[in-house]
Parts: sequence; structure tokens; C-alpha cells
Amino acid sequence: DIIGNEKLNCNDSTVMAACKVIPQEFSWIHCKHLDITASMSRQDNLNALVSEYVKGSDRHTVAYRYGRRWVQQFQLQKQSYEGTDSVLRENGTYVIFGGLGHIGLCVARIIAQKVNANIVLVNRSSFVPRYQWDKYIQLYRDDRALQIEILQSIEKVGSRVEIFQTDIADIDGLCEIKKTIEEKYGPIHGIIHSAGLVGANQVVPIEEWTTADCEKHFNAKVNGLFSLNDVFLKEDTLDFCMYMSSLSAILGGLGSLSYAAANTFMTTFAKKSSKRSKTRQICINWDIWSYLNQQNTAYSSGANGIDDATAAECIYRILNESPMESC
Repeated sequence: DIIGNEKLNCNDSTVMAACKVIPQEFSWIHCKHLDITASMSRQDNLNALVSEYVKGSDRHTVAYRYGRRWVQQFQLQKQSYEGTDSVLRENGTYVIFGGLGHIGLCVARIIAQKVNANIVLVNRSSFVPRYQWDKYIQLYRDDRALQIEILQSIEKVGSRVEIFQTDIADIDGLCEIKKTIEEKYGPIHGIIHSAGLVGANQVVPIEEWTTADCEKHFNAKVNGLFSLNDVFLKEDTLDFCMYMSSLSAILGGLGSLSYAAANTFMTTFAKKSSKRSKTRQICINWDIWSYLNQQNTAYSSGANGIDDATAAECIYRILNESPMESC
């Protein structure tokens, strides 16, 4: 969306990821994403192509509109935080997809720290039945035990936790979950999409890349978006919908072609949805998170990742104060 009133094409936006990642993995290849429109004459489009080739600038993304050349830039946005009223509702209902992942649980804890709420965690894989939680943490000291302890700490401060198993791309499963939630708790007030592959699973060099690798990322980040939109956002009654995207959509990354493309799609989708929906759409392009599992093994690739406390503060400020759809 170069001039502010254009139709966004989520599918085409994924090409920008390839333009970033390919030169990072193959230093002798130079890529550029040139955005032109059908309103320009054939000669003007040709001139733009020739001009970009001759200039050979290091700009990955360039657009031409009405005789002007636009380049993508990023600026620091300073925002004051004055502790205004929270968008989170007391006894509100919030659904977190990828809810048992580290980011999902972090969001759940943020909500529970601020209000007593109904927190619904949706995960693709099965989880330990509630009646076995106490026995499990007595017998094991693994990541699942840590998850149980976090869930119990959330309930101790007054919030209620529900866990459902389904794939975010499964429309029938989502419909059943929505029906169950609304029958028990009433209207849903917020959605958080944090589902997706993390860690070593997301890194695949282009030379080893397969269609299956792409589909694994696109199932949650693309197919899941469409399913979530069809089931939860069509009625336009939510207070907000937050998408957890990645900085790879902006910077690319070695071995991250599929991951960057899927997150670029998600970022564009959030921007497009915000134009036609009353529901506030928020997309956060995260850097790596730095956190430990039960064996004190870091998931992030270094010590400079975002820690939980910083991430929690970022989420809460963005949720309550950011005027932008994409952060």
C-alpha cells in the first residue's frame, strides 16, 4: 500500500521474502522487488525497469506511482505510555492459538496479570488431561511440566483456563470450539494468533527446500488466517485480533525463505483486514525470543533475544496504545 488507498495482494507480497532471502544465501545473486501498476503506460513501466537496472541501488523494495519513485524505509516511532485504561476486560474471553507454545503462554500470563479472564488455549497437539496435572509435575521435570505449572499459576490469580485441541486451519474444529466457548462464557472479546513453527523447524536452506517445508509454515500462517477470519472475525464484534508475525518478514534470514514468506503474508493480511474491519487488527513482527526450557537450553540463537518481561511489556503497550495496525 504505497499511497494509502490501494488494494493489497497478500499472495504477491510473499515474493518480497524471496527477494531478501535469496541474496543472503547466494551472495552472487542480486534481487529487487519492483512494484508497478497497470495505470502506468507500457513505456513508463519499461523505463522504470531499465532505470532500476542501471542504477543498481541496494534497495530491495521499490515502487513507482504517478511518475514518482518510492523506496521502503523504517522510522522509530516514539510513543508515550501513561497507563491508560486497558483494552482487556474483566471477565473477558480471549482465545490464543498456539496457546501452549512459549509465546502463547506468555500472552496468557499477561492477560491473567491484568484482569480475571476466561483464557482459551488452542493447540494442534494433545495435552495432559487436567486431572493428571498434579501427578505429572511430581513425576516429570520436562517442558510439559513447566507448561502445567504456568497454567496453574494463571488459575491461582483468578483467571480460568480452557484447553482445546485442533489445527488452526481446520474450519470445522474452529466452529466447534467457538460454539463451546460462547455457550459457556458468552461473547469472545479478543483473538491472538501465535501458532506456527519455531526453533530449528523453521530453518531450511533454499538448496534443501521442498514444497512440504513451505506447506508446514503456510498451514498456520496462511491457511490458518483464512479459517480464523471465516469463523471468528466475520461478525466484527471482537475488541482486537493480534497476529504474532516475525522480523523475518522485513529482514529475511538464512534458511528462512518459507518462514519469511509466510510471515510477510500474515503482515500484509493484517494490514488488508484492518481496512475493511471494525475489529482492531494488530500485527507484531518479533525478533527472536530468548528463553529457557526445563533443561535450561536456550531456544533462541543467541543471548540477545527478547526476554519474557520485555516482550510482555511490549505486548501490553501495543495492545493499549499503538495507533498502528502493524508494529
